[in-house]
Amino acid sequence: MADCMLLTAIKAKSTKLNLSSKKLDYVSPVIGQIKSIQDINLKWNQLTDLPDELAALDQLHSLNLGCNCFRHLPSVFAFVPSLRILHLFDNAIQQLNGTVLGSMSGLTTLNLNNNQIESLPAEVGRLINLEILSIESNQLRELPTEICFLTKLKELRIARNQINKLPRQMYFMKELRKFYAYKNNLEDLPNGLCKCLKLEVVDVSANKLRLFPAHLLRLRLKELYCEENNLLKHLPVHALQQEEILPLKEMAARLVIEKVRDPTSKIRDHIQFFPGLAETLAGADDCAVCGGPYLNTWLECVQFLDSRKVLKTKSNAGILPIRGILCSYTCFNAPNHDFYGIAQVENRAKSSGSSSKKTR
Repeated sequence: MADCMLLTAIKAKSTKLNLSSKKLDYVSPVIGQIKSIQDINLKWNQLTDLPDELAALDQLHSLNLGCNCFRHLPSVFAFVPSLRILHLFDNAIQQLNGTVLGSMSGLTTLNLNNNQIESLPAEVGRLINLEILSIESNQLRELPTEICFLTKLKELRIARNQINKLPRQMYFMKELRKFYAYKNNLEDLPNGLCKCLKLEVVDVSANKLRLFPAHLLRLRLKELYCEENNLLKHLPVHALQQEEILPLKEMAARLVIEKVRDPTSKIRDHIQFFPGLAETLAGADDCAVCGGPYLNTWLECVQFLDSRKVLKTKSNAGILPIRGILCSYTCFNAPNHDFYGIAQVENRAKSSGSSSKKTR
């Protein structure tokens, strides 16, 4: 039956071939003779591999291999440069061959949902044209830094894995619009995610988040989902914090940073001759209260903001705990700001998260 359909497609010079639900456990090499084919659907079969003759299909654009029995990426993929859309959902893939994966640089859509993949190889960073990557319902524990090289990525779906952290360099993903990471083990979101200014949808529900990054408010989100997290609650507890003495290294760093930012400073002109120092100082940030710089000594605080008011999202995420970094206890004890210090409170309050307000 399938061979007859292949022969018919050859004679008709077909651009599409649908062999879904045919109980196939192999694909005939004859398929390599359908030179005109652009779209092949082999979903719902029992395939474990593909013939090398597939490499002869230099117009093949879309290939659907969902709901089969593949345990690896067929090696022939390395020789099909025209392929743009690849579906491999609902298979039995445990590992991805980095050489084969990295050879598919023309892909714009890759769907690997519902497999048993434990890690993504570094070669994923070679898929420079990828716009949609979906690898939900696998066994991932982390994402490689190289995934951040996918600068054309518009949609990233990593839900239902075991991921506990995300790469800091996510700020390279300037085109990212939709990010789905629900049902993982995330305890924090990197600040780099907040530099993806085209983000419209973020779903991080059912994780282990306590706070959101300080720069979340930069995003113009349309939808934010964060239910079923261990978010900090607004339970005021009195606390008195005394000013500490900053380490000499921190005091010097802050002074140098201020001078470097001064366009009239001579230090600004000479910092270029000390690349190691310049790289170290590049990790500095600004205090949320006074705006002054800090390097390695800071206070993690939290402010509670209404998502509807500050983000104007369609979805109502309620009151969000947003991380705020303060440079010193002087700023923490200053009046007229809405930052709270994070405290550990015994018994029931401790399990749900709490916060402590400075004493006036």
